[in-house]
Amino acid sequence: MISIYELMKSFEFYEDNINELSNTDFDIFISAFNNEEMVLNVFNKIKSEEKFWLVLPEYKFTTEETSELVNTYFFKEEYNSLIEINCIKNMFEQFNIQDLKNKKVCIDVTGFIKPYMIFLIEYLHEFENMDKISIIYSEPKKYEKKGNTPFSKNILDVRTIRNFTDYSGQQRKNDLTIINVGYDHKLVDKVIGDKKPKNKKVLIGFPSLQPDMYQENIVNLKQSMDLNEDLKEDEFIYASANNPYSTARNISNSVTKYLNNKSSTKIENISLIPLATKAQTLGMILFFIFEKEKYEEKDISLNFTYPFTERYSSSAGVGLSKVNLYEIEFDLISKIDIK
Repeated sequence: MISIYELMKSFEFYEDNINELSNTDFDIFISAFNNEEMVLNVFNKIKSEEKFWLVLPEYKFTTEETSELVNTYFFKEEYNSLIEINCIKNMFEQFNIQDLKNKKVCIDVTGFIKPYMIFLIEYLHEFENMDKISIIYSEPKKYEKKGNTPFSKNILDVRTIRNFTDYSGQQRKNDLTIINVGYDHKLVDKVIGDKKPKNKKVLIGFPSLQPDMYQENIVNLKQSMDLNEDLKEDEFIYASANNPYSTARNISNSVTKYLNNKSSTKIENISLIPLATKAQTLGMILFFIFEKEKYEEKDISLNFTYPFTERYSSSAGVGLSKVNLYEIEFDLISKIDIK
């Protein structure tokens, strides 16, 4: 049987055809500003009726550093439990972005910090009732300091992302945790230390974005002593680091197999923890959106949990290797019955 995720399209742009991005024809394009070449390059090449920059507080930019940007929403709130919902709703209000149902919208998630990205995509689906959106994710040639690249600093809180089931962050008694591990092993340690999951799956990007990145990821995983000491082979999920569709499909298959195992503990909640690439985060979002109703019928809730930090690197990725354009079709939910 064909998976619903296999019906969605994706396109790739490399250095020799990246100029073809100018052939796009969107009504609205939104990107989160940072100093990475891949973010700036794509923003300049994309063709759209309107383009908007979002400046996130974790990057610690000053208004002077962003003064030359046009159509910019500079979000200035300090961390609080509503930060992602306030940011996205305020941005739409400031830019007077509305009536999106019949517009072609593209989001470049490359520069987004994950809670804002997750809430934005759910907002477009749930509140704006969009049938389709386009998502861009660009891949770096390498990370600034390879496996030792610092991505974040000062963990403030571990909680569920707003607008998702059980956002109070209270862990149910029987929880299945799916943690997508990346380079930042301190984030992994913090989440695992807080949740102490008895039932877990570890999602790893394989194949990785670049050949050496898989080994760098594994080295960092081994530094997360709270996670890797007792991992068994059947607790791993592998999916391509730049393929959200295979990520969603492989999570779905793994969870189904786990729940069908009669010796498994009865699960009441599935907690998704995205700590690796934005493409795999998108895959987790698709799994959430397309399958949450199916699990609710089984009295199983789904949520996203994330370790919020004070600071996030604005220049971790170096160069531009490839641009991925994903066409997300939410209207497939009504056309295909997911069992």
